[in-house]
This record gives sequence, structure tokens and C-alpha cells, in this order.
Amino acid sequence: MSVTATSPPAVQHFGNEVRKHPSFIKNGPAAPPDRNEYGQRLLPNVADELAITNPTKVHASIAVSADIRDGFRDITISQMVNAANSMALEIDQLFGKSPSFEVVSYLGISDLRYSIMVIACMKTGYQVRTSSLCSPFG
Repeated sequence: MSVTATSPPAVQHFGNEVRKHPSFIKNGPAAPPDRNEYGQRLLPNVADELAITNPTKVHASIAVSADIRDGFRDITISQMVNAANSMALEIDQLFGKSPSFEVVSYLGISDLRYSIMVIACMKTGYQVRTSSLCSPFG
């Protein structure tokens, strides 16, 4: 009987723990940035760093139902990064990484899916063009 080694899935979800896809996130724990690095880092790197150093940090709170008296559900930064990594993996498998910063159009509601899509596209080398009712160009 032969046993072959297989690599683990690119993105795994275990509660608030972030599993990293090696081509999307730099390896190793992130150190807090120096003061002169603020404003010089890319959004996906900042999100990945926060998911590693402070995984329970609340990224957003969404209403449980249409009636806000029913309460809200907190979405942590690690849950958002896991979703962005999953989306980045899907984009990578469907289209590959963009060598020339190609445009992807996002037509959807501006909720958490928007930020997930933006970060996923940035991780795979695409830019996002959104449609807006307020924009004369959308």
C-alpha cells in the first residue's frame, strides 16, 4: 500500500482561526508595523495582519433580521479575511492571476460582499469596477 502526500486545502475555516493560502498571504506571524509604515501598506496586507494578530477584532456588525430590535451579528476580521481568501482562490481557479491589473466588474449590493470582493481581487491582481446609482459613470 502506497501513501502519497497531499497538500492541505488552500483555505480552511475553523471558527475564527485564519488558515493561510501561501500565494495570497505572506508566511509567518505579522509584527506590528513601525510608525513610518502607516499609510504605506496595502489593504489586503493590513487585513491579513489584523486577522493574525487580533482575530476576534470586530470588522462589521450586521442586523440579524429586518427588525433591528432582533439584534446584530458581529463579523470578525478573521471571518472576513477567510471569506476574501476563499473568493481569491475561486477567482484564481476561474481566471488565474491578472498579469496586467485587469478589471473585474462587481454588480451587487454594497454590503460585506463588496469589501470581500475588493480584497480578493487585490490579492489576485485585479481591480474592481463597481456600479453605483449615484455615479454618472456607473
